[in-house]
Amino acid sequence: MVNVSIKDFAGSKDGSEDHEVFLDDIEFALDQVEEDLHTDKNRLRFFRQHLKGEAAKWWNLDIPYADKKDWQTTVKAFTNKYGEGVQLEKKKWQIQNGIAVLCQHEGESIASYVHRAKVIDRKSTPEMSNQLAMSFLLGMRDIPQKRVVEFSLGAISNLHVSPLLSRKL
Repeated sequence: MVNVSIKDFAGSKDGSEDHEVFLDDIEFALDQVEEDLHTDKNRLRFFRQHLKGEAAKWWNLDIPYADKKDWQTTVKAFTNKYGEGVQLEKKKWQIQNGIAVLCQHEGESIASYVHRAKVIDRKSTPEMSNQLAMSFLLGMRDIPQKRVVEFSLGAISNLHVSPLLSRKL
């Protein structure tokens, strides 16, 4: 019998793991052993034994016992949890990073800066609006325009980026 090992899957949300690669590794590992071991029961066993961290918690706490006996149901649940979900988290992180580093470049026109902020705004969620508005304002290098925006905001305590970006500056 051949000794086969694969990399454990921890359920990291930083994009360092790929759920499809993990599932492919399970199939590859089973291909290395005797034909009669190619069963869904062994796939499930191998799958379960190589989950660590958050992924192990997900398996132990979130998956109903009956679903743990069916390979196709497990693959579907795993893909729903670590496939599309991780991509959404990664996209959200990229948008938040774009907001955090938003600033007007040296020599960049205000129109170009507003356009870049609008692009981020279209991708962002409503919960990110205040953060984007503050980053936009703090990142302005065009001092006269910045003063106009600061004056216009005046007594507004609840910033919203869409009205800020729709103004003609």
